[in-house]
Parts: sequence; structure tokens; C-alpha cells
Amino acid sequence: MLQALVVGVLIHRALLRHFLYFELGEKENLLKEAEKARDEWETIVAAYPKVKPQYYAHLAICYALEGDREQVESITPKIRALTETVNWKFRRQADCELKIAVAYLVLGDHEKAIEILQDASRLPSPIFVNRELDLWFIFDRLRGNPRFDKLLED
Repeated sequence: MLQALVVGVLIHRALLRHFLYFELGEKENLLKEAEKARDEWETIVAAYPKVKPQYYAHLAICYALEGDREQVESITPKIRALTETVNWKFRRQADCELKIAVAYLVLGDHEKAIEILQDASRLPSPIFVNRELDLWFIFDRLRGNPRFDKLLED
């Protein structure tokens, strides 16, 4: 249990560091960190292909940070297939969709990100997508878009 908690904290710290580099435009640091994280996630999912779907979602974000849209599009069906299973559907589906949206946002595809967020907001989930959108500073770049702002109101 403690190991899972430590891994969770490290994951979120790494994502936050990536997003800060992204926001600050520190491309060299961003690419170095994203490559390191990608290597770690690829090792984990290769060794344990049925791991938590959010591990694949974090990998999608790493691919996006590296600018690799093809890899993001390639891994997205795997993430969605995993979150469709009974074990993950309620607990992780909306969370993973939120992370897929982040990947498209990082790639600069704001419309695709909003489309994914709209769909995620309708999923039965213990997370409230609209609340998460208010907390993640990476979504600030979508503020002012009427479709995104509507999500914040719901």
C-alpha cells in the first residue's frame, strides 16, 4: 500500500514538473524529462501489459510532450480498452480521458481536447471532470473557449 502511495506521489510530481517546463517553454528540460519518463513508463507497461490504465495515459502524455501525435493516437485505444473493463470503468475511465485530453492539449489540438473532455464529463465517475479542469493549470489555455467554459459551469 505504501509503495503504491509513493509511486502515485512520484507520478504526480513528475507530471507537474513536465507541465511547468511546458508552460515555461523550457523545451530542453521538457524533452529530457519527458524522454526519461517515457522510458520508465514503456518499461513498466512492457513488463506488465495489464497494469493500471492511467500508466498508459501517463505514457500518452509523455509522447505528447515529445510531440509524437502518432504514438498518442496509437496508445489511446489501449487506454480506452483497459478502462472499459469492470475493474477500471468506474474508477479510472474519466481520469484517463482527462489525461488523454491533456495529451491532445499539449499537442496543440485544443478542439480534440475539448471534445474528449465533453465526453468525459458525461461518464459516471468518482471524479468530477469540471472540478479537475479548474485545478489543472494546463487547462488555463482553454479558458475563453465557449465549449470549455460551459464545462466549467456544469
